[in-house]
Amino acid sequence: MRMARQPNFLVAGAQKSGTSYLCSILARHPAVFHTTPKEPMFFQQENVTEASFASYLSSFYRDAANQPRVGEGSTIYFQWPHALQNIRRWLGPRIEIIVSLRQPTDRAVSFYLHNLRKGRIRGDERIADVGSDVRLSPVLTSLYAPHIERWLEAYGPRMQFLCSTTCWNRQPPSSHRRRSSWGSNRWGRSPTRQSIEAIRWRGRATS
Repeated sequence: MRMARQPNFLVAGAQKSGTSYLCSILARHPAVFHTTPKEPMFFQQENVTEASFASYLSSFYRDAANQPRVGEGSTIYFQWPHALQNIRRWLGPRIEIIVSLRQPTDRAVSFYLHNLRKGRIRGDERIADVGSDVRLSPVLTSLYAPHIERWLEAYGPRMQFLCSTTCWNRQPPSSHRRRSSWGSNRWGRSPTRQSIEAIRWRGRATS
């Protein structure tokens, strides 16, 4: 029996930042195998074992053929505890990380409404009062800078893409298709220290 392939890219975040559209474009590209469902949500688990990792690969990648790029889009990885360390351990240092960001205040409101639709909050709470950790708080999940720094420390230039999702509204689908091809043209520039500080500053507006 053919062994399941291992992912070599992840759309790791952020939630409510246009990743469903991004992953849908990737999934239609002939050079990309993208999992179904979009978000297997595996690496955020506290205890990943050899058996569970093997089950993850066989469950979500058994249909991958010879596509150069194989991956998934679990956006909770960017900020949830355990995800980064598990990805580094089980997928190694050469996997490519794609992160799409959204204006923090807009993202906080969208995340609040998402959790309201899911029944996770009552709806009468102030955005700033929801959730005590990064997994549920609209504010904490919109403060990007500490997470960007963690991922850059782990993967550096292999973080191929970082942009505000306003770009999805300004470019035609053909542009997205061109961007979905890995080659000599990278997805985008790695964030600089100045850009991280700008994100940190904008994030304060949500608190």
